[in-house]
Amino acid sequence: MIHFSLPKSMAILPVFFLLNGFSAAADESVPWTEKLNRDGIVVWTRPADGYPVDSYRARSDIEASIEDLFDHLTDFSGYPDNVQGFREMEVISDEGDSSEFYIVLDPPLGRDRDNVIRMDLHPPDADGYALIEKRALKTDRPIRKNTIRITNYYETWELVRLSDTRTRATLEVRFDPGGNPPKTVINWLLARGPYETFLQIKEQLEETAES
Repeated sequence: MIHFSLPKSMAILPVFFLLNGFSAAADESVPWTEKLNRDGIVVWTRPADGYPVDSYRARSDIEASIEDLFDHLTDFSGYPDNVQGFREMEVISDEGDSSEFYIVLDPPLGRDRDNVIRMDLHPPDADGYALIEKRALKTDRPIRKNTIRITNYYETWELVRLSDTRTRATLEVRFDPGGNPPKTVINWLLARGPYETFLQIKEQLEETAES
């Protein structure tokens, strides 16, 4: 069992209230609205039926092989740097293509959020496609004081090989932040969160390639 923790003051870019949420099927009839297009990163949002805040999608072409990017996104040791609002995490089980972990996040507004996440991995195949899925699980783990348990959360990373050294990554998230946060503020912040996530990943992989 692996445990990571950081002081609250070190939380990174705390606009990522959770990882994400897709427990219900997406309504593909609702169009995505582009919210941000900068530094080769595009972010869209749209209302999600049954969810109190918008879902979002972000995409960028990253200078890394699909294998290196997949490994980077699934490496638990990188979560303190790559998950916005990260406070602490405990890996409950890790069985290769499936794992579970408990995570606590420090949002910019209101109380901490926590949840138990199941992550399912579909490594890069011969056609140059990979998928990472994360979803919140119902758990009887005691709820900590001043913390809201997230139970409706889903996230996908789709990776497509463009060349041996270039990969298109698409992140899509749907979630219910729980509690009673100001929904208009959350919707306003949504585009900035995934943009910062992609920017940091791109910078880290570029540094690795140059070293």
